[in-house]
Amino acid sequence: MSITAGTRVVLIGGTSGIGLATAKAVTAAGASVVVASDNPATTKNALAELPDRADGQVADAASSES
Repeated sequence: MSITAGTRVVLIGGTSGIGLATAKAVTAAGASVVVASDNPATTKNALAELPDRADGQVADAASSES
């Protein structure tokens, strides 16, 4: 898969570890990214490390209500 400027990537679990590294890589390639985590603090911390074209959502992938 090729990541280019204008691409929007959604990463569930993109707020730490490999997910955050992936978010940094795709934004470095010019894409925008949405990272999601069930933890508001890690979502906020991840967004502090990412450029302005990153958004964050608090969501629990194991819950149909989030």
